[in-house]
Amino acid sequence: MRRLLQSLFGRQPPADAAATTLVGGLPFEVIQVPGAEAEATRERLLGRGVVPVIVGDMDEAERLFEPVLEEGRPDVEAVLKRAARLDIEAWTRERRAEASSLLGAVPSLWPSHPPPPRHLTAPREPLGGRFRPQVLLALVPAEHAWEVPAHLHYGGFESCPPAHVHVALLRHWQRAFGAQVACLQAALLECKVERPPATREAALDLVEQQIAYCPALAQQGAQSVEALAGILLTARTWHFSWE
Repeated sequence: MRRLLQSLFGRQPPADAAATTLVGGLPFEVIQVPGAEAEATRERLLGRGVVPVIVGDMDEAERLFEPVLEEGRPDVEAVLKRAARLDIEAWTRERRAEASSLLGAVPSLWPSHPPPPRHLTAPREPLGGRFRPQVLLALVPAEHAWEVPAHLHYGGFESCPPAHVHVALLRHWQRAFGAQVACLQAALLECKVERPPATREAALDLVEQQIAYCPALAQQGAQSVEALAGILLTARTWHFSWE
């Protein structure tokens, strides 16, 4: 897979134009652009019959695409139907007791000031935060951004939910908050958010869902459920990691 990506894109593609191609075995196109242009390219391609998703460098692309290349094209309709049947509230209740216990002993404190905005991490180097020279975007042939995990056999390992759960929650969050998948890697999902929760109550309800969805959120620096909810009140990007 890595050799295939290198042979298709090379190491030094033209900086002034995206290289676009079909990668053998993948049911969608992949493009390569400078990391600094990844978000603008994604925004420009939205609404053109595909969902553009930033996947990072070749190593990350290899890990993300591996299930599709090994297992074949997923049955997208079956995943979407299973997602439609999921009771999100019941699923959250089942998962949240274990996840919320990670915050149980911490006093409840709302942040006194809004946290600084966070940027998407997939177009950037993990150390230092500089833009990568080149990143790949998958042009997923989905009608809605929340359908993307269904096209990639996404999730289903350790604490990362299976694809139909990703689809169900992302559909709910897109409708409620305008949250859309912007970046996707093997163990990382990032959303751009149009409408953060407007009240503390809504933010607390959302935190319960997000901790159930990604238990590692309870260990990523916030000191209470209220602190996590306070972040969500102003956050325009959401970050979920299962590593």
